[in-house]
Amino acid sequence: MENNDQILDEFLIEAQEIFDQLDRDFVQLEQTPQDKKLLGSIFRAMHTLKGGSGFLSLRRLEKVAHAGESLLAKVRDGVLAINEDNTTALLKTLDRLREIVGGVADTRAEPEGDDTELLALLRAMTAGEAAPLAGAAPEVPPPPPPPAAVSDEAVAPAEGARDVGADVHNEQILEEFLVEAQEIFDRLDLDFVQLEQTPEDKKLLGSIFRAMHTLKGSSGFFSFRRLEAVAHAGESLLSRVRDGEIAINEDNTNALLQTLDCLRDIVAGVAQTRQEPAGDDTALIAVLRSMTLGHDAARGAVQPPAAAALAPASGAAAPATPTPGAAPAPSAAPQPAAAPDSNPVAATPAAPPSAAASAAGGAVAREASKTAEVSSQVRVNVDLLDKLMNLVSEMVLARNRLMSFAAHSMDPQFTNTVRTIDFITVELQERMMKTRMQQISSVWSKFPRLVRDVAQETGKKVELIQVGAETELDRSVLESIRDPLIHIIRNAVDHGIELPAERLVKGKREVGTVLLSSMHESGMIVIDVRDDGAGINIPLVVKKAVEKGLVTAERVQKIAYGEIIDLVCQPGFSTRDSITTLSGRGVGLDVVRTNVQKIGGSVDISTSDQGTRIRMRIPLTLAIMPALFVQCAGQRFAVPQNNLFEMIRYERNSDGLTI
Repeated sequence: MENNDQILDEFLIEAQEIFDQLDRDFVQLEQTPQDKKLLGSIFRAMHTLKGGSGFLSLRRLEKVAHAGESLLAKVRDGVLAINEDNTTALLKTLDRLREIVGGVADTRAEPEGDDTELLALLRAMTAGEAAPLAGAAPEVPPPPPPPAAVSDEAVAPAEGARDVGADVHNEQILEEFLVEAQEIFDRLDLDFVQLEQTPEDKKLLGSIFRAMHTLKGSSGFFSFRRLEAVAHAGESLLSRVRDGEIAINEDNTNALLQTLDCLRDIVAGVAQTRQEPAGDDTALIAVLRSMTLGHDAARGAVQPPAAAALAPASGAAAPATPTPGAAPAPSAAPQPAAAPDSNPVAATPAAPPSAAASAAGGAVAREASKTAEVSSQVRVNVDLLDKLMNLVSEMVLARNRLMSFAAHSMDPQFTNTVRTIDFITVELQERMMKTRMQQISSVWSKFPRLVRDVAQETGKKVELIQVGAETELDRSVLESIRDPLIHIIRNAVDHGIELPAERLVKGKREVGTVLLSSMHESGMIVIDVRDDGAGINIPLVVKKAVEKGLVTAERVQKIAYGEIIDLVCQPGFSTRDSITTLSGRGVGLDVVRTNVQKIGGSVDISTSDQGTRIRMRIPLTLAIMPALFVQCAGQRFAVPQNNLFEMIRYERNSDGLTI
């Protein structure tokens, strides 16, 4: 199978969650058949199962899920009414899906079985017949429509976007969609750049297609017509690429990246106003359609987005980056029942739970069914984790007070109890700290796109190498280093790396290299950004510093090398004569040093004609600050340990003098 074990494991975990939820939802739907929100949630869950099984080539599972989805589509569209018979059929379908997934979990392969009778029953009910058709064959999804067929209706800009808060879908579902969309955007930023470098990677292309399909489906579910039209146009182009009819190249990669930026802007508008913002995407959709049809006229019509727009300061507001424990977002929304989608779609999390009757769980228990193993992970809201961390902090302070009492106590039982509390508190604090940790890759995932866009805008060829992306640090620290890293990498490409012709003259490779690495060192995180460019032009820095009055001409003759490097980090300092979208305002390294020092870190810069190295040392976490307690004049003070340079112990000698 083309997908690795990790993807399969994630699908098995998600499928088990969907089964548990559908057990309750089917019974609840029979009791409240008028609940359109519940029905939509059930349909989306079944659609997710079908799409995930298709992507993993689990054909038997896909057929059963597709038959159940077709019946649900008729119910959703009001063609069929929900009743005891079709509820029983749907529950049987759920049991069969559970059995198949259980077999996959045990053997890593789809078990054999005959589903003809069940498929015939579902097909007959879908057709509105009272009994199964004799000898009916399993339903096979019809072939998908030509990917280039973008309907005029889909292309038309949205008119009169409705308030989602007043719609049938509640605020929680919308929030989860926004979180999922942001995750998809961050992943596609990285994947599109990677796909351009490795166009033969079918697994990566399938992942990109599924992500775009999920965006299109979810936008249709929320009636975000503008978002749906843009995503559909991008999906159509990706479909032709996936089928091998169109080769991925710089032009269509630019178009897809611009599509991604457009989708991000629309979602940002939804996040701010709860409504889809107005806008005209006709030109972009026309370019995508032309590329989908293979017209050469589209080439060059789409320019890469300005790299400066990737910086958080200038980008549109977007939902906060999700952290471990955040609730999952909804998956692809239902597609039109008249044309079931047989393309692989994302195995994304199921819809959030709907209110179910309290007795539903016991009524629908299927203990005889073989199930996949239940996940050992639990999704917890980040706010709850923060509150727990605060409680642990209060517990640590209370422990410290107990320790001071125990030091003067003569009661051994009390002393032993305090020691036990101390041990448990330390362990609890360490475990809680791990819940705040997040891999630095969540920030680094944006940088391949950043490097590509800056390189294109400056006419350079640059390769980004990342080492140590699995390094973990506190999520609050991650947010603090995002801006500094963006400025460092943009400066490395814009100022450091030379043009290809210049590099060849110097005997260097035509393609410049930016190496980004991270590691743990002495309780700190060390992040290195190195480039093999021309380095910092020291004479030019000195000249600009004198012109700006940062240093006198006389002082320049005696100034040390380290002081010259420090000048580059002064506010407003720049070696550029004119302001561009990338540089010239003198805020880059100033932002780097200010933000890093604000969290108790440091920045070291070294340079030569072979490149520049910027090393950041930052604390592992901001939640805990080790301190030295001192007492003076009857008062106690806590001095942060990272501010200590030296400690000297004074003791009295036999003459009463201190040494």
